[in-house]
Amino acid sequence: MTPRGSQAMPLLCLMGTTASGKTALSIRLAEALAGEVVNGDSMQVFRGLEIGTAAPTPEERGAVPHHLFGIWEPTEEPDAARWARLAADRCREIAGRGRVPILVGGTFFWFRVLLEGLSHIPPVPREVRLEVLADLAREGPEALHRRLQGLDPAIAARLSPGDSQRVARALEVVLATGTPLSTLQQQAPVPFLEARVLRLAPTLTVEETDRRIAQRARRMFEEGIVDEVRRVLGAGCPPDARPLRTASYAPVVDLILGRCTEPEARERVILGHRQYAKRQRTWLRRESDLVRISGASPWEDALRVVTAFLREVRG
Repeated sequence: MTPRGSQAMPLLCLMGTTASGKTALSIRLAEALAGEVVNGDSMQVFRGLEIGTAAPTPEERGAVPHHLFGIWEPTEEPDAARWARLAADRCREIAGRGRVPILVGGTFFWFRVLLEGLSHIPPVPREVRLEVLADLAREGPEALHRRLQGLDPAIAARLSPGDSQRVARALEVVLATGTPLSTLQQQAPVPFLEARVLRLAPTLTVEETDRRIAQRARRMFEEGIVDEVRRVLGAGCPPDARPLRTASYAPVVDLILGRCTEPEARERVILGHRQYAKRQRTWLRRESDLVRISGASPWEDALRVVTAFLREVRG
């Protein structure tokens, strides 16, 4: 990130938890400040999965320019570095036209990669990734963690055996490259984007967040999330594709396969989203220079803070 006082493009980052009203706020700010919205959510990059990811509706996307929504097929793996290159190019292009890039989403790791960089990790062949995922399904995350201890003890010590996604990622990297992920991560990262950044977080109480999550889950089923998943599966996407393993979609896949009832699937979606919101709150507590505003009525506070920020950046 460019140091305070230097000349650089302004970047607004909306980083609240799920169901905190980021989408609506981003659109109002874009309308008021000649801004354009850039997706920073690792699930909203997928085509055909708008309901379960709470992606902006066609009407919302039509109100102001939106970028990097629905750009990948559900069979593709969400890749932070690949996204960061696209986001950096798009933000520079937006700023070059005299407009304000507004990065919005809940995948805070992607924000960090964009602004702080990522150690270079060679691409992992698809066949290696699929082999590790098959081992994960057959043996479980604890068995993979034990294998990782023998191949990359440093990274294994930092990961919980139950953190299946990161354990699998570390294992596939060392199997594909012959180099432990912990060694690759020691390389000095280079930011993808230099910018003057305002991190803004609409904030709700835990009780209000839980209420909104339950309301959103009910709305997802009313709006047709089951049919959405059926269409994606019918188009050839396997049920274990990355987006279909998330809190929004895994219960719906089980519903379609007859493993649970619709009320059970809905309650699992609610529980999964509440657990995700808890992890997001933990991350945000460690985020430096975060400006918190009330998520219950964020507009006036957000406009005041952002206007002051842009005035300072532009001199």
